[in-house]
Amino acid sequence: MMKQIRHFLAGVFVMLTCLLMLGTQPVMADEGQGLNEAGDIHNAAQEFADTADQFIIGRNVRMRSSAGASEENVIGEYKFGEPVQVVAELGEWLQVNVTTNAIIREASPRFVHRDFVGGWEQVENKMKVTSPYMIELNRLGEVIFCISCNNSDQVRSEKERAVKLDEINYYRNKIPGIHAYIAGSGLPQATVNEMLEILEIQKDLLDIQEKRLDKAEAGEASAGLFEMMYSSLKKLNEEFL
Repeated sequence: MMKQIRHFLAGVFVMLTCLLMLGTQPVMADEGQGLNEAGDIHNAAQEFADTADQFIIGRNVRMRSSAGASEENVIGEYKFGEPVQVVAELGEWLQVNVTTNAIIREASPRFVHRDFVGGWEQVENKMKVTSPYMIELNRLGEVIFCISCNNSDQVRSEKERAVKLDEINYYRNKIPGIHAYIAGSGLPQATVNEMLEILEIQKDLLDIQEKRLDKAEAGEASAGLFEMMYSSLKKLNEEFL
């Protein structure tokens, strides 16, 4: 009888020990969060996106070169969920920075009607089931574009090369998590496959940027891939963003 009690108490002790150990384990970030992890900031482009408190809350929202609605001042479209920083307010119109023109300092100002700018909660309220995955792919695409613009054909020092390589590796290491996020989404397989094809192109573009650090001519291979990435993103954004 005593022997059985000792075995029972030993088992209880082991269970309690395991529970205590589990309780002290660090909380791991969900790998599916990819570029959206809180505090996951590497460079200026990522800091811009992670600290933004205003976003585009409409779809097919026109980007304008001046305040006011006319066919002459349309210079493009904003993406749904795109982070923006408000630079100035002109009545019903807002002058904003988006990630790319904040980083590469494009000269032309950008405007949007205030009805299409709001907080993240408003973005979430208007999301489709597929929206979070497209937002992830679009953000990675913008980051790769910024890396490409800032990746000069001649690296002047080994230190500069190390910084650029660190940045490239940082985002390349994000790809498995984004892959798992999309693959485990429960979306139709055809949709998953289309999204993963874009992700593979983005990985190839990062690989090319690494090669450019040693051989400038390697960058020539990226032009066609960038075109493929943007055309594929545009097609999927129309349906799934």
